[in-house]
Amino acid sequence: MAIDYTLTLRDDIELTPGMKEYMDKRVVKLDRYSHHINAVEIKLARQRERYIGEIIVDVKYELLKAEYENKDFYELVNGLIDAIKGQLKKYEEKLKRKK
Repeated sequence: MAIDYTLTLRDDIELTPGMKEYMDKRVVKLDRYSHHINAVEIKLARQRERYIGEIIVDVKYELLKAEYENKDFYELVNGLIDAIKGQLKKYEEKLKRKK
């Protein structure tokens, strides 16, 4: 299942095609951790020399949110995805316990 996501850029961020492609590859892999994902929203901003990111994942019954910041864009994407992966794993465990 392909995951579509909404990307919101704040401030003066310009994404190169390589940056966008990297983000696409990372976001698509989220469906490995949960098949209950309804929507994904990513917000990116830049303050001085740092990238600031926020990812919100709408899953069945809940909204999961993670924030991360880093000087490097690629590390920012990795940090956001890793943080939300952990939350998705916990969410799936919680669903299994309820059954």
